[in-house]
Amino acid sequence: MAAEKESETKSIFLDFSGGWSKNEQYRKAEERLAEDPYDVDAWSVLLKEAQSSPILKARAVYEKLVKYFPTMGKYWKLWAEHEMKFKNFDHVEKIFHQCLVQVLCIDLWRLYIMYVKDTKASKPDFKTILTQTYEFALQYIGLDPHSTSIWIEYITFLKGSETGNTFAEEQKVVSLRKVYQKACSRPLMDVETIWRDYVIFEQNTNKTLASKILDEKKGLFLAAKRCSKEYEAVARRLNRYEPSLPPKGSPRELQQKKQWQQYLSWEKSNPMQYDDVLQVTERVMFAFKQCLLHFVLHADLWYESALYVETMAKVLLDKQKDADGQTLVKEAVNIYEQATTLYLPQNLMLHFAFMDLIESTGDIERVKEMYEKLLGSFEEDPTLIYVQYMRFARRRSGVKAGRNVFRKAREDSRSRYQVYVAAAMMEYHCSKDTNIAFKIFELGLKRFGDNLDYIMAYLDYLSSQNEENNTRALFERVLASLPPEKSGEVLTRFGDFEVNVGDLASIVKVEKKKTQVFKD
Repeated sequence: MAAEKESETKSIFLDFSGGWSKNEQYRKAEERLAEDPYDVDAWSVLLKEAQSSPILKARAVYEKLVKYFPTMGKYWKLWAEHEMKFKNFDHVEKIFHQCLVQVLCIDLWRLYIMYVKDTKASKPDFKTILTQTYEFALQYIGLDPHSTSIWIEYITFLKGSETGNTFAEEQKVVSLRKVYQKACSRPLMDVETIWRDYVIFEQNTNKTLASKILDEKKGLFLAAKRCSKEYEAVARRLNRYEPSLPPKGSPRELQQKKQWQQYLSWEKSNPMQYDDVLQVTERVMFAFKQCLLHFVLHADLWYESALYVETMAKVLLDKQKDADGQTLVKEAVNIYEQATTLYLPQNLMLHFAFMDLIESTGDIERVKEMYEKLLGSFEEDPTLIYVQYMRFARRRSGVKAGRNVFRKAREDSRSRYQVYVAAAMMEYHCSKDTNIAFKIFELGLKRFGDNLDYIMAYLDYLSSQNEENNTRALFERVLASLPPEKSGEVLTRFGDFEVNVGDLASIVKVEKKKTQVFKD
């Protein structure tokens, strides 16, 4: 199986360039990618070649590039620009559909707006299309401190919109005021420029009301201005062009992770001093989304992100703000779905945390379906899944349901000894039936009689029950079946047992066996 997977990985890269005239550097890059598909330097060689080639040949490189770096805005942007160069607008729109909402990269969104301007200008409803485009972009990227230029572009566009009557002019003023106020209340880079323009707008609109309106909004602007300066200090060492790689614990990776954690902590401190929990959470979640663009394969950050939202949801639910609380619960669900479906489908920690969240909502049937689906799709040892599934079934439907999961686990040849230990301890703690627990351990001994970890777990259980005779009998049976080279640890344990509970004759007997085994 491993050999097949390695062969498949190599076939992804070797000779996929559609007949290009390859130089030695290119061939070496392909070979490096066959060994490590996350080799950024090797990808740079292929990317350079692709950018100077016709799109029909280059497209295969882009497709595989974003497969391994799905959150790297720079790569999506280069692909979209290449398609635009050859006027493949259907492909361009498919690219944007694939990546925009997931990849909150400011340069990528700027390209999207430019694309709409360049290709939709001749449409009769262009004004509506471009308005919707700006609103769409700012909905997703408007919290980015570097989105200032998009806000200014939108304001300029609204200002230039022609109106044919008084009502339309009044609506234009309302729309502009709304956009100005929203922009000025966010810690954008150079937010002062937008504020100065807004002051002129209000004064030109109605000098009588301008002072009152501006006084009402000045506090938020000053907070945004202060926070934009703080952001510059906190975020100056963030590398926003670093592709997401599998975690390796390198000094460079750890340093960047530390910088992002500092930024996240700053956002969690609520520097804008919002009273609204949803507003605070929105900003923190945007920061997490930015961070995950560069650490999308790091399960701990996905978990931290979801856990933060769950915590904020609980705060709202405790305040009887049920609608807002449920909104955040759904957001936490979306985070886990994205992580376990798109990026880390084999990470059990995330799956278990996700299922715990769904269980807390009371949707028990969905949790059962999730466990069954995970067991069907998981490519490695499923033991831990069975153990967790068994515990879930027991606490939700009783010991009998847990036994049904145990039965399923026994029938799966991939299951390891921990399933038997967990099932036995479930019976001991929950059904209070030591006889059933004993039978399960005995059943497991038939399958794992040569596994020292299982033997030790069984001995621990018997010792905790003060079952001296059964414990001694187990020692004797195990030692009779184990080869001498594997029996040393068991003999040492047997000797400790007899020292604590046996008589002198029993102690001497075990010591003689130990002497013989260690001598041999």
